[in-house]
Amino acid sequence: MTIFQLRKKALIAKTNASTLNKEEKKKLLELFKDLKTTSTLFDNEIIINYEILKDALKKQAANRIELLENDNFKKIIKNSFGKAKTIKDYYDILIRINEHEFGRINNPKIDSKDKTDLLNKIGQIKTIITPSDNALANDSGIKMIINETILDLKNSLDYLEKNEVQNKKSELNELIKKLTELKKEIDDLKSTDVLEYSKTRKELAKKLAKSKDDQSIEDTKLYIKKAKLKKKASELPYPNGVDSVAIYEINSRIDSTKKDNLKSIEDLISKLPKKINEAKELIAQISESGKDINGQRTKDLNDQLSRSVDDEDFDKLKEKIQRTKIKILIISLPYPNPNSTDAQNSKSILNNKVNNAKSKQELDNLNSEINALNVKMNQFINLLSRIPYDDDKPKTAIETIKKVLDKVTTVQDVENILPEDWNQRILEYKTIINDDFLGRNRIQNLLVRLNQTVPSTLKDNKPFPIGDYKENQLISEILKEFKIDAIVIVNKLNNLKIMSNKQKHDDFIKRINSKNVRDNYQWAELQGDIDFIKQRTNEAIKYNYDYFIDNNLAYPNKQELSQFVAKTKEHIKMHLTSGITYKSIVNVERILNELKTKIDSARQKIGTIKNLVSAVDKKAEFERELAQTDDKGIDKLIIKIEKYNQAVGLLEQIKNDNDKTNIRGRLQSANTIEDLNNVIIKAEERIKEINDAKKRAETAINSIPTKYGHSKTLKSKYLQEFSKKDSLSLSALKKLADDAELEKYRSDTQDWIDAKLERSNSRNSELFNKLNRVETSLTRESVDQIRKEVEDELNNIRKIIVDRVYIELYDNATQIFPRSGKVGEAYVKAEKNYYDWFKEEIKKRSSEIEIKKLEYKFITERYAQSVWTRAFLRSFKYNIEHNNELNSNSEIKRHLLNMINNYATQYESHEANGNDKDDGFTIYDFWRKLNLYMRNLELNKKLTMQYKNAMRKAFSLSAQIEAPQGNAIIYQVAVKELINKSILSKVIDKLAENAIKHTQYKATDLYTLINQLLGQTISDEHGNTYQKILKLKDNDAFKNIITGSGSKGLIENGQLWNSNLTYENAK
Repeated sequence: MTIFQLRKKALIAKTNASTLNKEEKKKLLELFKDLKTTSTLFDNEIIINYEILKDALKKQAANRIELLENDNFKKIIKNSFGKAKTIKDYYDILIRINEHEFGRINNPKIDSKDKTDLLNKIGQIKTIITPSDNALANDSGIKMIINETILDLKNSLDYLEKNEVQNKKSELNELIKKLTELKKEIDDLKSTDVLEYSKTRKELAKKLAKSKDDQSIEDTKLYIKKAKLKKKASELPYPNGVDSVAIYEINSRIDSTKKDNLKSIEDLISKLPKKINEAKELIAQISESGKDINGQRTKDLNDQLSRSVDDEDFDKLKEKIQRTKIKILIISLPYPNPNSTDAQNSKSILNNKVNNAKSKQELDNLNSEINALNVKMNQFINLLSRIPYDDDKPKTAIETIKKVLDKVTTVQDVENILPEDWNQRILEYKTIINDDFLGRNRIQNLLVRLNQTVPSTLKDNKPFPIGDYKENQLISEILKEFKIDAIVIVNKLNNLKIMSNKQKHDDFIKRINSKNVRDNYQWAELQGDIDFIKQRTNEAIKYNYDYFIDNNLAYPNKQELSQFVAKTKEHIKMHLTSGITYKSIVNVERILNELKTKIDSARQKIGTIKNLVSAVDKKAEFERELAQTDDKGIDKLIIKIEKYNQAVGLLEQIKNDNDKTNIRGRLQSANTIEDLNNVIIKAEERIKEINDAKKRAETAINSIPTKYGHSKTLKSKYLQEFSKKDSLSLSALKKLADDAELEKYRSDTQDWIDAKLERSNSRNSELFNKLNRVETSLTRESVDQIRKEVEDELNNIRKIIVDRVYIELYDNATQIFPRSGKVGEAYVKAEKNYYDWFKEEIKKRSSEIEIKKLEYKFITERYAQSVWTRAFLRSFKYNIEHNNELNSNSEIKRHLLNMINNYATQYESHEANGNDKDDGFTIYDFWRKLNLYMRNLELNKKLTMQYKNAMRKAFSLSAQIEAPQGNAIIYQVAVKELINKSILSKVIDKLAENAIKHTQYKATDLYTLINQLLGQTISDEHGNTYQKILKLKDNDAFKNIITGSGSKGLIENGQLWNSNLTYENAK
């Protein structure tokens, strides 16, 4: 029954149970005809409740009127009663009656003080039972109830005896206390505690208004508990939510339950979430199985769950879930052809078992059986995939077996399909078929048959129900094919074709044909019969090749060697034909044919042997050895013969008897291939030594240069000696090569010194003279010592330069703007990084000129940047301090001076890279730092255009570079282009060109020029950088460098910045 039907039924019962008269009931019951929607049902419920309440108020008003004692007032009220039609009308009448009666209390038995005290307490009660919520306090119905309650309390004082006053006070005090607690409990209710919060609050306000004794208070508290329980019931996780029939049933129980039984409902509600969630999980498993296609099973189970309240309900639900799960498991059974008639019949049988199960135990048993069937079927299907049918052919037998699997309904049915050893049988057949005894086409045809083969019987020996090709047919066909191929092999044996061997041939064929399939032939017999066929075939093969060994191998036919030859042939038969099979035919035939060819070859090679001494007949020795050599030793013998002849040939290439005497002796005593190889190696080594010595001597002599007279004379002498190379001994050739190479090395060293040391270096001429002293006999070691002295000189030059770089960079450069920071460090990290790099880089420079160029590069780059940066910072600081335009913002001016001072003395680089040897602590780096500083000032609106221009003028005048503007984005290339345009950059570039390209200065002169250029142009009280640069045209050291075709007479396009933020000296 649905919630709609339950509600409809309850409303009809409520109407029939009301105190309405028959006509009124009939009129209300008409509302239920043709009722179809929930919304209409709710509308009718409101109408019915209204009519029942109105009827109750009407009867209450009538009763109160009859009790009135004042006739005039009674007449007035009756007149109003006759006109009343609504609930409000009847409430108004009751309120008027209450107000009339409030004023009649007059008990002369108690004194006025006690009366006043009692009335005050009743007044307190009125305050307490009046709702805290203004809207509810002003509700006319609630006000009337409050007035009635207060009237009843006042009426209770009418006949109070004087001795009862104290008890009455105590009674009212206790009532006040309990009402206060009740009201707090009501006021503490939150919207999350109950359903229909506003409606519940109003109902509680009414109940509080009626509370005048312990029973009414307990009734109200019970109502609160029930309201809270209904809220908890509404939150139960039923699938259908608050519309669940179960929640309606629980609410009905709450409504009808008394206080003493409420605990049982609380316990029920507290236990239900676990039961519901457990059931939902079970139902979810069905949904998630993927087998509830349209979701109807899940929906039915959820609907039943939404009706379940008691343990019995949940037990029935679990039973239905179990049946459903089993049926889904049946659907999931892995029948190979699920839509086939057999598979459908099998499922129907299983479903009928589920439908007919009478108890939980039967269902449990069925569940276990079908789960076991599912496992067994999956195992069987996996087993099918592992049956070793041939993978390269269609496995039609598996499809046939799967059709039998469609018929099973029990584990026993599955186990009965195949013999336990079916895998072993198929593997055995496959192994037999793949025996290379058979031809390839026969193997392929039999493998096709194998893949069609199913058992002849089931495991219980009943005929296998499906399949066109059974096991007994396969056995017969395999045996037939083996006999055919055995006869083919025998017929191909050439030596059996000889007329004298015909009887042997026919006997072999007859014995092969003797094996046939009989009745009740068992599969295990097949291998024995096939082995018999193969054994007879192998016997024929052995006879064939033994005949070849005896009649076709041409060993030496000398009488004295015949016994050796006979024994050798027996050895060959022992390891070639004693175990010969059809598998080894090709290999044995190849070996025997090769052996025949090799014997012939060995005899031919023996015929070409030369005897080194007449006393030893090497030909006879090798013939005797051949007679005793089988197929395993023939290759070694041939190699031995070839090695002997090879050694003889090599000895003939050595012309000098002294060089080959020892080798010839070794050859005469050589007995093994290893001995011969050693002789050959020695001979080849000696030949190679002689040829290498000739080549080395020739190369060394030809490489001697003739630009020096001494070398030319020696070269002529050595060439004359070398012209007799064929008659020279090996030792003489080696000495000639050594002498020529030493002269070449001496001559090369002479050129090497010039490349390493400049001619202006006195060590160059000293070492040159030492190398060319005629009276001194030079060796390679003495020449190497001269080379070492050159390297020592280069290392000394490197040390001098590294020390000078250290002094100039760390001491002299820093004097322009001395450091006031860390003790013992007068340099910045960038300078240290450069110095560390320089120390390693100078080691890579291999000549004096390269080393000096590296120092020039340092002076005009890192050193120039360090000096320029410090000179600029002094000028910039001076110009900032003496610029009145910057006084308008003392804070920025002070910060700017701190930034300059910190950069110059603490050397905080703007570059993020910790190894900024080229860009750290440079004009470029400070330019970017200042640009960022200006950018931040502008973003914070702290920099006026006037102040910005004053800063830029000071920068450009000091650095002689276009000043930064505080741009958000500025690229490295762009900044470096601005720096390169400076007249100072142009002068430094000119100094670098004169030093590196034209070697115009010594390093010490270049250091001085850099310091003069940048140190003499610092802005101070004697003039600014702009003015001092112009004066350099009159400076003897710079006038030829700085003078050019620019408008200011300086190097063309070298920008000269004035104090007005503009540059001069354009072309």
